[in-house]
Amino acid sequence: MGRRGTGLVGTLITAVGAGHTAIGLVGYRSVLAAMVREGLVDSVRDVPRRGEALWFLTSGAGLVVTGRLASFAEQRTGTLPPSTGALLLGIGALGGAVLPRSGFWLLLPVGAAALRTARRDAAATRPPSRSDPRA
Repeated sequence: MGRRGTGLVGTLITAVGAGHTAIGLVGYRSVLAAMVREGLVDSVRDVPRRGEALWFLTSGAGLVVTGRLASFAEQRTGTLPPSTGALLLGIGALGGAVLPRSGFWLLLPVGAAALRTARRDAAATRPPSRSDPRA
C-alpha cells in the first residue's frame, strides 16, 4: 500500500462545500422558511427562487460528500486520481467565467493542490527507468 496522506485536498473541498451550504442557508433563509411552512413536499413547484435555493444547498452538500471521499482516499492511499484536480480546475474555470461574482474561483487552488498531490505520488511510486543507474 502507498504512503498515507494528510487528506488536505479533501478537507479543502469539504470546507468549500460547508461554506457554500452555510451561505445558502443564510441567503435563502426566507425562501427555505416558506418551503417548510408549506410542508416541503412539492414546495419548489414553479417558483424560481425555491429552485435556486434547492440547487445551491444540494451542490454544497455534494461538495461536502466529494471532499469526505477525497479525504478518505488521500488518507488511505496518499494520493488522488489526476482527474480530480483536472475536473476541479475545469469546473472552477468554466463556472467562474460564466458567473464571475461567485465562489467557483475557490475551486482553482483546490484543483491545483489535487493535481500536485497526484503528480507527487506518481513521481514517488514510478519504477526507475532502465537507464537509471539505481535500478
